[in-house]
Amino acid sequence: MVRSLACFMGVPAMQLEFQNYRTRRIKQWLRATFGDRAVTWLHAVRFCWLHITSTPDEPELGLINQLLQPGEVAVDVGANGANWTIPLARRVGKQGHVFAFEAHPYYADVTAKMVRLLQAHNVTFFGVGLSDTQTQAQFLVETADEGQLTCTGRVVQEPSPTGSTLTIELRRLDDLAREYPRLYQTRLLKCDVEGFELPVLRGAAGIIARARPIVITEIAHSSLHGYRDADLFAFFQERQYQSFVVAHDERHLLPSTTAGDLNGAQRANRIMIPIEQLTRYADLIQPT
Repeated sequence: MVRSLACFMGVPAMQLEFQNYRTRRIKQWLRATFGDRAVTWLHAVRFCWLHITSTPDEPELGLINQLLQPGEVAVDVGANGANWTIPLARRVGKQGHVFAFEAHPYYADVTAKMVRLLQAHNVTFFGVGLSDTQTQAQFLVETADEGQLTCTGRVVQEPSPTGSTLTIELRRLDDLAREYPRLYQTRLLKCDVEGFELPVLRGAAGIIARARPIVITEIAHSSLHGYRDADLFAFFQERQYQSFVVAHDERHLLPSTTAGDLNGAQRANRIMIPIEQLTRYADLIQPT
C-alpha cells in the first residue's frame, strides 16, 4: 500500500502517468474508498509535486518569456493539471491575469485545487468547456478498455455505448468576455482540447479579431470532430495569421503550415502569430 500511494503521489522514481494500468487502478480504488472530495485534494497535491519537481515537456513553454510579458493577459483552454496555467500566471505576474478552462469535471476540480494550493491569485478558473455555441454536450471520460482518456477526455456527439460519458457545459469565450472584459486584452491564447480546437476558436473569433493574440494550438485529432487539420490552418490564414512550429533547437520558430512531427521531433502544437506582429518576433523566427 505504501508503495502504491508513493506511485500515486509522484515520488520521483515512480512518476507514472495515470494511463498506466497500475496507477489507474490505484486512483479507482482511492476514489471508491475515500470519495472524490478527498481524492481530488490528494491528486492536486500530487500534481503540485510534479509541477515543482518536473521539467515541462512542451517546447512551446520554453518560449513563454519571449511571447508574453508581465502585466499581460493569457488564456489557457484545456488546463488539466495547470501545467500551462501556473507558468503563464508566474510570467504575467500580479498585474497580469490568466483565464483557465477545463471541461473534464474531475480534473477541473483537481486543477482548481492546484491553483489554490500554489496561490495563483491572478488566475480565474472555469470548470467548463468552450465551443462556438453555448450548449450541453457529452464528454467521454473512459473508453471500453478502461481509461485511455482518464487524463484528457473529449467531447463526443452522443453517449458512448461502450465507454463512460458525462454531460458537461460548453460556453463561448466571446460571451464570457462580456462578463470578463479583460479577455479582450488577451495577449496569448493556448488551446489543447483533444481535437475540439476549431469549435473553441470559432467561439473566440471576436476576441481574436479585437485583441490579436498569439495562439498556441494543438494540431491533432481533428477528424474526431468532422474537420481537417487544413481547416484549422485556414481559420488563421483568413484572419491574417502565420503559422510556426518550434525548431529543433527549441529556441526558435520555423514557418509551418502542415500538421505532424518536425523531421522526427514530436510537434503537436503550432504557434499562430498575427502577420502585423512578425517584426516584433523577428529574432525568434528562422527562415524556411
